[in-house]
Amino acid sequence: MHLHYNNKVGTMQKDSLRYVIDRPAYTLPDFDKQFDKKSRQFPLGDKVKKKFRCSAAKLKALLFRRLPILKWLPKYKVKEKLLRDVISGVNGGTIQVTQGTLALFSVMVGSVCLQLAPESDFSYFNTTLNATIVDTDRMYEARMRISGTLMCLTGVIQLGLSLTQFGFIAIYLSDSLIRGFLTAVGIRIFIGMLKFIFGLKVPPFKDPAADVFTLIHILTSILETNVASLLFAVVTIVVLVPVKLLSERYRHKLPFPIPVHIIIVIVATAISGSLNLPEIYHMDVVGEVPLGIQAPVLPQVSMWSDMLGPAFSLAILGYVSVYTSGRMLSALHGYDVDPNQEMLALGCSNFFGSFFQSQAVGSTLSVTLAIDSGGGTSQVAEPQLGNHS
Repeated sequence: MHLHYNNKVGTMQKDSLRYVIDRPAYTLPDFDKQFDKKSRQFPLGDKVKKKFRCSAAKLKALLFRRLPILKWLPKYKVKEKLLRDVISGVNGGTIQVTQGTLALFSVMVGSVCLQLAPESDFSYFNTTLNATIVDTDRMYEARMRISGTLMCLTGVIQLGLSLTQFGFIAIYLSDSLIRGFLTAVGIRIFIGMLKFIFGLKVPPFKDPAADVFTLIHILTSILETNVASLLFAVVTIVVLVPVKLLSERYRHKLPFPIPVHIIIVIVATAISGSLNLPEIYHMDVVGEVPLGIQAPVLPQVSMWSDMLGPAFSLAILGYVSVYTSGRMLSALHGYDVDPNQEMLALGCSNFFGSFFQSQAVGSTLSVTLAIDSGGGTSQVAEPQLGNHS
């Protein structure tokens, strides 16, 4: 390395120091020869022993990596975070929005159930009534078992992808792709909610442009708006938006976030139920929600060959939806997301949940944002969500 002093006379340029690097160019064989590189080979048996050798430190690191709850739960600050997490979790659990990714899950799972358990398999001719009757109870039970079997296969695929370190695909999910994906999900949620706001009956569309057809149908049927549904929606928005803005602005001064979603659901349910508004104004309601946990049922493994394609699609789509939401929140709060750990968690959720006839596990953006804006900071908020993920 040489040091040169540059002085240009008769110009306005200041004198400057310059570094000039002078070094030989090597080929890889020449470099190895000059610096006496030694080739070392380890016997295959030693490699295998080293790979599967288990020490206390290695086992502890593995457990902490695969079960993060062992790391963060002992450090969990109960007095500071428990109340916020519980309230934000219940707040998010009141939002029953099956739009976006979960709506696509429902369509995919439903198509498999219709294919493998068509209505014709449960129809019989009733001679007394002189009509064809469908055994809906038996059909529902069969389709629920098919749904659970599909989720079991989806979980097995995700567990296999996690073991093969398939999470590397996350490096191809750029920030622009994630923002575009989340924007598209937001648009789908907005379009899907319009039919409930205006109280319109919109037929299901299965084309790639289903959202466009849905929007066109809503706009052409706008004169058939259910005034009661629209009024409920407007009042909810007028109350919800200002309260959320105030709660966000003064979140550091409030002991816990204002559970505005819970309050709205309780008040709206009390008003509509006591005044029989759904019957009077023909408003759609959620209906009866089964209580408790389903009895465990073994999946029908013999049907896996008939649902391999949809199961693989669900595995990838569920992973992308969860990872993109995680990346969005990690950028906001400054933490890292392990792609393979996300895949492992999804696989375990789908596999073990399938024995209780659960539905596909994925990310619901609206619920995720509701929990985050409500002050939720950990998985303690998750048990309050019910069927959401």
